[in-house]
Amino acid sequence: MREAIQNYITYLKEAKNAAYNTVISYERDLRKMKDYMEKQGIWTVDKVTPTALNAYVLYLESSGMSSATISRTVAALRRFFDYQCKHGGCSQDPTELLKAPRVERKAARTVSKDELSRLLDIQAEGPKQLRDRAMVLSMCQGIRASEVIGLTL
Repeated sequence: MREAIQNYITYLKEAKNAAYNTVISYERDLRKMKDYMEKQGIWTVDKVTPTALNAYVLYLESSGMSSATISRTVAALRRFFDYQCKHGGCSQDPTELLKAPRVERKAARTVSKDELSRLLDIQAEGPKQLRDRAMVLSMCQGIRASEVIGLTL
């Protein structure tokens, strides 16, 4: 399984030109899965079953990992096994029915009327402060921060 993971990581780097952090995260997640599977007596990719993967996800949950981390791990597993099945490493994708835990989104922190009033009372004394004030006003009107960042003059 070690060689299969290394081949996939090379594929991510060279063929997919994946971001450095993506490669590092996938490699870490896949190596943890490999270690778990080997402890269960599963040494090759083609021997990994849906039951073994479900047990692995339950193991991650019971070890206290956050649902966001487990969800990212499941995404890495899906992509890895999809790659393996397309390149002859397995005949059937064991992740087809694998479910990631639901990731709850944190509620955005809202600004109180008092805080907003203080922000708007600040006088802009230069181009950066004027820009910052325009950004605050834009977001108060419902424009997303990512949209504000993309604005041009």
